[in-house]
Amino acid sequence: MKLRFSTPVIAAIAILLLFASCKSRKNEQGKMVPKEAGFVLHINSKSIFEKLNIAELKQTDWYRQMMEELHKDSSAPEFMKRLHENLGASGVDSAADMIFFGQNDSHDQMKLVLEGGLRDAKAFEGFLKTMYPEGTVLKDGEIQSMNMMDHAVVTWNKDKFVMGMMSPIGNRYGRSHFDDDTSMVTTESSRLGDIGAFSKSLFSLKEDNSLGSDENFTDLMNTEGDLHGWVSTENLVAGASMPMGMMSMIKLDAFTKGNVSTYTAIFDKGKITMKTKVYMGEELSAIVKKYSGGEVNTEMIKNIPSANVMGVFAFHFKPKGIKELVKLSGAEGLIDLMLIRQGFNVDDFVKANKGDLLLVISDLQMKKDSFNMGAPGKNSKPYVYSKPDMKVLFSAAIDDKDAFNKLMGVGKDIAGEDKNLHYKSNAKYFAIGNDANMVDQYIAGGKHEQPFLDKISGSAIGGFADIQRILKVMASEPGKDSIDTKMWNESVKMWENAVITGGDYSGGGYNQQFELNLMDKNTNSLKQLFQYAITMSTLEQKKAKQIEKDYDLHFPPMDSTKIKTPPPPPSKKKKK
Repeated sequence: MKLRFSTPVIAAIAILLLFASCKSRKNEQGKMVPKEAGFVLHINSKSIFEKLNIAELKQTDWYRQMMEELHKDSSAPEFMKRLHENLGASGVDSAADMIFFGQNDSHDQMKLVLEGGLRDAKAFEGFLKTMYPEGTVLKDGEIQSMNMMDHAVVTWNKDKFVMGMMSPIGNRYGRSHFDDDTSMVTTESSRLGDIGAFSKSLFSLKEDNSLGSDENFTDLMNTEGDLHGWVSTENLVAGASMPMGMMSMIKLDAFTKGNVSTYTAIFDKGKITMKTKVYMGEELSAIVKKYSGGEVNTEMIKNIPSANVMGVFAFHFKPKGIKELVKLSGAEGLIDLMLIRQGFNVDDFVKANKGDLLLVISDLQMKKDSFNMGAPGKNSKPYVYSKPDMKVLFSAAIDDKDAFNKLMGVGKDIAGEDKNLHYKSNAKYFAIGNDANMVDQYIAGGKHEQPFLDKISGSAIGGFADIQRILKVMASEPGKDSIDTKMWNESVKMWENAVITGGDYSGGGYNQQFELNLMDKNTNSLKQLFQYAITMSTLEQKKAKQIEKDYDLHFPPMDSTKIKTPPPPPSKKKKK
């Protein structure tokens, strides 16, 4: 039996498919975030609370100790203390997503906004009145608002709440409003009025003016993760008046227009993963898309002669892309003019480099050193301490030997000679470092199978740091106190290594991934991170008290009540 579709049916299906496609390019989380926002932090509350397992955490000694410290701390905000005590009765929906964003305003201040969901609007209002009995609730239709201690405004309806505040007065580049025009001084009441009106407007924000209809923000929200970050360089620098000098000759808008960076953090068992994507304007995207990608040079990594590599960063790029970026900036003539005295230009740089770079840090050790305290003499005692000592090597792959030698000549003229640096080259590679033997062995080549190679190969960017090895080299010395030893032990139990990969252009942006691996592979990394932060904070406080106690011991405060005033000298009587 043949299925037949009439033209109207086909048209209806096409319309439905088109509607579904358009709908998928929108999101709910950004509907109350203006498209002019400079940064946005999205918190997947449900996932965060599940991974932290708050009910389980509340039973631990260190959590109870943290709460005790919070209540003892007079500087801690009162609403934080009360929220902890009354979270269940606050009316806040702890499973709903939370959004925190910032937007520049016309006076170089920034509006800061926290948004969240409500489970019970009546309970939320009662919670606010309990926290701030002096506050007055104002109603405007379905929207209610309340000023909080002259620095924030809370606005809410039956489903959502918005807490808005202004950043401190003064612009982003260090100048105060008092510098230019005293008429620009903003009072606290007018600032509260501005942020209150802004917060209220978010409830009726049109979708076209929000990030709810932004495709890149939608892609971010559709990326599985516990935290999402959004930073718009274009919005952050919009309207900024910075002293530029020679930088005014560069077309910065070519690099800032449409420039958005997105971040996704994922807390798994034993590791923390951060995925980043950078979106750019049309011209810059075309260059990055054309010249990005490729793989790091694994032969260069295998040439590393040391078996004690602490950190390595390898990068592959296409040199012609550098020239295109310089052209886009409009600074090609300026750069050539600066280099022409050395008989060198941008084309020579492109010709000299093959597009592979490598930086290595290895053989870290702690060495004793000392210096004399006070004036030199027989009684002068040297202060002995330990300082890190390591081997550092930088290498670049050579494309044209003559052009590269020309480049090296320019470097020598500019930097001069340094006896602590050693360099060498062959037909393939150039290497420079602080250890002559390492440079010689690297250039000689070899197949040193590094255990981290499989973690960073296959992408244009590869980085690795052996945090565990670094920590063990920097072990607490015998002379150090028990608190230092405890802090070191906690770090050794926590951190393993870090890996960075990426450098490809896909999905409309430039991608990278950062992975932080922990020693405990069976416990969620968020729970580990939370516990580590609390433990280290407690030890830091103990350390501070110990330092204060030691200081008072060596430099006791003067007590005026214990200072005895000598009696006056006896008066001399005149002889008759």
